Amino acid sequence: SEVGSTRLYRLTALAQLTTSGSDTPTRADMPNDGEEVDLTGGSGGVYKKIFRAGTSGGERPPHGADVTVHYEGFLLAGHKFDSSRDREEPFTFKLGVGQVIEGWDIAVATMIPGEAAIFTCRA
Repeated sequence: SEVGSTRLYRLTALAQLTTSGSDTPTRADMPNDGEEVDLTGGSGGVYKKIFRAGTSGGERPPHGADVTVHYEGFLLAGHKFDSSRDREEPFTFKLGVGQVIEGWDIAVATMIPGEAAIFTCRA
């Protein structure tokens, strides 16, 4: 879907601060229930829905941290356009320094290790 001249993408991501084992959820594991939260204070730029809680007592990554995620990216109509799972290799980036779209920097900064969430953000 498009809002003005901005295309919206649905990104599914799992924050992993280290590469992990076989319990990484897939798109098929994601429930359709749960509350979707606007992380941008009502502007609608980034929404997040948690479908698996992270590690108890886990800490959010600080600005500038290297974070590793598995993700699948989908257009709102459901077409998959990218997947770290298909490549069988998680994606690592430095948080908050513009290496990824702004929506990812915002959403991943709210996650804790092991958490799995669906992001809907403008790209």
